[in-house]
Amino acid sequence: MYLTHDDGVALLRRVVEHFPSGELQFDVYNWLGIKSQKTNPVVRRSGSTLYWAVNGPDDIVSAVPSVRLLAAISVFDAEKFKQAAGVYQLVGRVMSLVPAVRMITQFHRYAF
Repeated sequence: MYLTHDDGVALLRRVVEHFPSGELQFDVYNWLGIKSQKTNPVVRRSGSTLYWAVNGPDDIVSAVPSVRLLAAISVFDAEKFKQAAGVYQLVGRVMSLVPAVRMITQFHRYAF
């Protein structure tokens, strides 16, 4: 998300081409996460600018043909989120009723 689409894809391709095999694991924001970055306190405090929206695993698999998806989950389905205080879990359940919001932050894992 911190790279442009072209730079992000180029980086992933270089990693995959450089190593004979391995795994990639990273978090992504979808289009809504990128559009709403000014309302995200963590992004604001860091002074970062987010560029690259990944709406789902197909965005990566189609751009980096050598990878295969191992896992992709919404932040709301992550084990750490399930350990959050009850009020956060309640807010997360309500937010995840909207598909774009449910997938606003995702954790992806790929093999190559």
